[in-house]
Amino acid sequence: MLVWAVNKPLRHRIVAEAPGLLIYVRIYSPLGLFWEGYATDLGDGQYGVEFTPNTEGTWVIEYSFPDGYRVKRAVRVLPSLRLVNRGETVRMYVNAESPGLAVSCIAIKPDGSEEALTVVDEGNGRYYVEVTPDLTGLWAFKWRFPDGHTLLQALLVGEPTAYQDLIYEIYKRVSRRWA
Repeated sequence: MLVWAVNKPLRHRIVAEAPGLLIYVRIYSPLGLFWEGYATDLGDGQYGVEFTPNTEGTWVIEYSFPDGYRVKRAVRVLPSLRLVNRGETVRMYVNAESPGLAVSCIAIKPDGSEEALTVVDEGNGRYYVEVTPDLTGLWAFKWRFPDGHTLLQALLVGEPTAYQDLIYEIYKRVSRRWA
């Protein structure tokens, strides 16, 4: 099973016996929603589909060939974790099925306090909030959609030197393994 990160564009490919086929694709989200369309013919016997999983869980890509043969591929989508510096303004994005929805977002700070954020609708089904973290630690963003489902995103906020130390420590460990 392929493992991916939420809100990261995914390009999935499948090999068929010949170019020029019309391959129907249906992508199922963990919420029970699905999108349908056709795979892109890449011209070399490969066909592809691109999408951005907007929630964690198991997604299923189903390819239907003209002769009735079907292939399903599962993708396990994990929550993403971003690293930013304290005082750095950051935007957190989500994708929804359409624009104009009453989407809300609450930031849960490392000290446990909560702050309702202003959600901006880009008009294309993509929404974002903008925040400048004033506390170091793990922040959580709880998005709520009109149909009742929620999405959680995480943001790790620290001091610039802390990240440099962490990266150096990882480098030392990896260097020892590959030496």
